[in-house]
Amino acid sequence: MKTFLPLQNVSGGFGGGQGHLSHLAGTYAVILALAMVGGDEAYRLVDRTRMWHWLGQLKQAGGGFRVCEDGEEDVRGAYCALVAVTLLDLPWRLPDDSPARAHGLTDFRDGLGEYLSRCQTYEGGISAGPGNEAHGAYAFCALACLCIMGLPQESITKYLDIQALIRWLSARQYAPEGGFAGRTNKVVDGCYSHWIGGCWPLVEAALQGSIESSLSLSDIPPKRLFSGEGLTRYILACCQAPSGGLRDKPSK
Repeated sequence: MKTFLPLQNVSGGFGGGQGHLSHLAGTYAVILALAMVGGDEAYRLVDRTRMWHWLGQLKQAGGGFRVCEDGEEDVRGAYCALVAVTLLDLPWRLPDDSPARAHGLTDFRDGLGEYLSRCQTYEGGISAGPGNEAHGAYAFCALACLCIMGLPQESITKYLDIQALIRWLSARQYAPEGGFAGRTNKVVDGCYSHWIGGCWPLVEAALQGSIESSLSLSDIPPKRLFSGEGLTRYILACCQAPSGGLRDKPSK
């Protein structure tokens, strides 16, 4: 745990390395590592007050988050910020010194659902920011954000066109490989087994929740919206390297 101490900046948050500026990606990784270690000692390493103020600096008037001060604003930043607030049990209220307060925002979640909605593209997928190309990793970040904000059947269906999203996600699984591609017209890649694969349980939870409101659990047949068998085959047959470990595709 002491490895992380030099990475924490006095302004709040963690950098990717010693002397680096605080960044939400590095902060997210540190917080998850501490959560896995567990215990009060691990969590006491984080200066929560400074973290809270730093996150307030990253909140944007349009509802999203920058990944670092003066950095890019994207869906990844929003997901990492909400994970930090949740796991560290920080106040959802924005600090008084947050620039977003000048635009009428008072909560870390204010305007975020609308921002994520603007990130959904004409294809149905989710992009890094409004007007960009749909991408599997950003789709997961957006869905995970909405699930942190509320019940999947309420938050996802409120802010996203879920049918269009399902069409886009379904088109990312290719035959004959069985794996997922991260974008339209790209080849399959092992990493999207996580990013696209992680989207499906969240989408299924949103759909299942709306069904459960009118049916009992015993009335609902088990469903999979993707081929688990195909994905398993791709990971086991194509992604295991002969020397050990996993690779993204057989040619690597």
